[in-house]
Amino acid sequence: MLADFPLFFINRLLAAEPWAAALLRPHVAQTALLEVAGLRLRFTVGEDLRLHAAAAESENTVSIRVPAEALGALRDAPENLSQHAHIEGNAAFAETLAKLLKHLRPDLAAWLAPYLGDAVATRTAHAVHTAGTHTLQAGQKLGSAVLSQIRDEAGLVVTHNEHAAFAQDLAELSAGIEALQQRLKALSGKPGEEASQT
Repeated sequence: MLADFPLFFINRLLAAEPWAAALLRPHVAQTALLEVAGLRLRFTVGEDLRLHAAAAESENTVSIRVPAEALGALRDAPENLSQHAHIEGNAAFAETLAKLLKHLRPDLAAWLAPYLGDAVATRTAHAVHTAGTHTLQAGQKLGSAVLSQIRDEAGLVVTHNEHAAFAQDLAELSAGIEALQQRLKALSGKPGEEASQT
């Protein structure tokens, strides 16, 4: 039942944008699997040009998998889906889905206007968008702060530059020890030679 919620909202967008539904016409009866950060959504394009939950026995026409670390980049530039996603199957269907992702944008204000009025709906939509943006930025800052805490205070993780400097110091120390061993070997051989000569 929960899997139907995303399809319900996507179908609302398709109903409001006839051009978008028309893009799906060549893909009727085809099934797609979208896996984003571990969340899976399988759907089939119906004769009515709406998305329906895919039957368990239906074979995927296309599979698109997006890792969690790519979500921020896709939010800012959804047209770059192919750079971040692993895509298998029908390229034309994948391209259609990428176009829909790029151009379909929910108009939350329009959806809320009949219930709240235009002014309140517009303010609410703006507040939701702002909250989403701030939540993403806060999550990124939190991740950075946690990594900084682990690296700086606990000393469990080092930066790339710190690692490179340590490796350089280690190589120089190793070369110095090697030179010292060669010198000690040369010095230890000399007194024995002098003793045998006297």
